[in-house]
Amino acid sequence: MMAAMFEGITLSDAQKKSVDSIRTSYQPQMAQLRSQLPGSRPQMHDLMQKETADFRNVLTPDQQTTFDKNVAAMRERMQQGKGAGSAGGGSPQ
Repeated sequence: MMAAMFEGITLSDAQKKSVDSIRTSYQPQMAQLRSQLPGSRPQMHDLMQKETADFRNVLTPDQQTTFDKNVAAMRERMQQGKGAGSAGGGSPQ
């Protein structure tokens, strides 16, 4: 997922350090929420949005444009995947 968000973006060493620091700071919270699935999905979604915003803040305006396109493409792929999964008669989420 990280690679898809930053596709086409060349990060400086300082940016790489910041991104790694952000990712590391969110990992314990994400792990805790994963252990509480499926009930923790809303909190997990909120946390992922905050992490994505933190990543975006590290980027230059030009990089942010590419990042925004990457995130939008990821969301679209995820939505398409959900639609395909519910066609089999599963419960909608």
